[in-house]
Amino acid sequence: RMLMETEITLEYGKKLRERKVVHKEMLCCHSDALSKYFKSAEALQGSYIMADKLRKQLKDFILPRLSCQEFEDSHKERQAIPLIVEVHENYPLRTYRKGIQQLVDDAIIDQVTKKNVIAPQAKGTLSKKDLPGMSVQSRLQGLQSRGVYAVAKCLAENLRSVKQSEREAAGSKPIKAAAQGRIILQTSEARVVRSLVQWIYCPGVLSFEDAEHLYSIHALAVSLGMAVLAQKCLAKLLTETEGMIEAAFSEGRTLQQLLGLDSSANPESATPAKATATDNVVQVVFSHVLKDTTCPQRLLDLVISTLAECLEPALWRELALTINHRISLLLIEAMLERRQLKIEEVHDLDVRPESVYTDEGSMHFASDGQINSA
Repeated sequence: RMLMETEITLEYGKKLRERKVVHKEMLCCHSDALSKYFKSAEALQGSYIMADKLRKQLKDFILPRLSCQEFEDSHKERQAIPLIVEVHENYPLRTYRKGIQQLVDDAIIDQVTKKNVIAPQAKGTLSKKDLPGMSVQSRLQGLQSRGVYAVAKCLAENLRSVKQSEREAAGSKPIKAAAQGRIILQTSEARVVRSLVQWIYCPGVLSFEDAEHLYSIHALAVSLGMAVLAQKCLAKLLTETEGMIEAAFSEGRTLQQLLGLDSSANPESATPAKATATDNVVQVVFSHVLKDTTCPQRLLDLVISTLAECLEPALWRELALTINHRISLLLIEAMLERRQLKIEEVHDLDVRPESVYTDEGSMHFASDGQINSA
């Protein structure tokens, strides 16, 4: 029960229209990184709660709750003025405080200009020249009820805009999102999020439909700091990729065929007798490693070493247009190292002592040309 107290909304899919509710405590059990995010967001979360409370209180004084006439008839300015002053002086989101103060000051000036002041014809009534030396409370108290209503309406609209701006900013600022009780998953598919949620509530259960799905779960787990899930996905990707490469080579198939880039190959010969979720794992892993800007180091090492060993001109022509610059350099380096190893192996063979056998025993021809009897 303690692990299901605070609801957090995962937002994903096209235009982030899809939602799934999980519990913060469960998330933090699986991710130290998320736990730190939520801890860092606590102060801002408190500010959001206070700002939202002020916004809702102010909204109660304007349409659609109250018309201007209803506001006047019930003398709501007595309650509205202290609230406006509180927002003006102590708005909890400091970034917006100066802008809000300026907005309220300008709104009051506008109402004074429109003569929405108490006893506008009387001597000593509130005028624009008096405003600079007065507190915001005194200025508001000098307005008619309709003037206070107009200021409240203007301020409420601004606070609504602030809320919307903060929600939009959360898309690129995880701390803001965490403070709002949200986790924004900009590029995640619904099936990936479903698998993640299943793992959160049923640890050890890893469900995926195909290799691309598995790779995406790994990427999401890494981004959220879910180390155990990420490690399990990576281990599965590595094991399946290595196994499929070894099996294909033992059957005499080339890497080009395994990657589906050999147009001369019979498609049926490359299809397993029984389809599995990881049938295309080699293609998926190679595609991501060769194109993505970042990838797991162990997958990178596997792809580079395999290509360094098996790369042929025909396969290179297929890959050259899609492979990124960083991978090209790593591949060249690996191939040069491999070439150097082969040169050293040949050199070792050239200098190895040779032996011949005679009736008297064996004689060794050393690398310096001397003959030694055994």
